[in-house]
Amino acid sequence: MPLRIGKDGFTLPIELVTSTQAILARKRSGKSYTASVQAEELLRHKQQIATIDPTGAWWGLRSSAGGDGPGYPVVVFGGDHADAPLEPHAGRMLATALVEHGFSAIFDVGLMVTEDQIRFTSDFASELLRINRTAPGCTRPGFRRCCGSGPFPLHPREILAHAEASIQSFSGRGS
Repeated sequence: MPLRIGKDGFTLPIELVTSTQAILARKRSGKSYTASVQAEELLRHKQQIATIDPTGAWWGLRSSAGGDGPGYPVVVFGGDHADAPLEPHAGRMLATALVEHGFSAIFDVGLMVTEDQIRFTSDFASELLRINRTAPGCTRPGFRRCCGSGPFPLHPREILAHAEASIQSFSGRGS
């Protein structure tokens, strides 16, 4: 069951969910769009996703493409469209909850000051790394093999590095 990524028939294997990947391109060339299409396909295939969102744009996964119906079952923490608030000190707790309960989530850190974005992201990624290291029988980082839930596409160290780079680039830009 491949993931349909492009309208031209481009697909990726479902095994992508436990692989490390990067989407590299120039500014405004569709990196976020590509990632959101991948997320939609993963959700369509009943896979778990988690996104740290410094832009406040990912909440749209909850509504249909036309915006007139329900979308995917994701919980949005923080931001203008939150289902629940997101506190800077909640990273460890939310990482644990994500693994234990297997829900998909968007963590909108866009309204936080840079220091709080870094604190949440660092705590979240550190806890995922700790869980992956201590899970019995874990041979590779990723929720599916380590914790019995859905997959998490990046190693927590990579999540932290990418998130910190994103936070730094967005914090210098204003809205």
